[in-house]
Amino acid sequence: MPSRSHSTKRLGDLVSSIVREYGQEDRLTEAQALNAWVDVSGKEVADVTDAVWMKGKELHVRIRSPVWRNELFLRRERIRAAINDEVGREVVDTIVLH
Repeated sequence: MPSRSHSTKRLGDLVSSIVREYGQEDRLTEAQALNAWVDVSGKEVADVTDAVWMKGKELHVRIRSPVWRNELFLRRERIRAAINDEVGREVVDTIVLH
């Protein structure tokens, strides 16, 4: 019977090392930022959002409602900081509203 290594690792640590090994850290943090948008902005905003995507360090958001677009324009710096806090690093420099 082959011997087993008895070292234990957390699943998150294993996934992180695989992501780093394949050079996909930037894509993973972009995905985390996109997911954080919904958590940070809330359900009401998510309901009027058509699309969310990253382009470099810009988070682009297409909003159907002009009223919400104006409200989010006023809140964008606070939301940007909250997204970066949730992701754990500076992923979003700017939020662009469409």
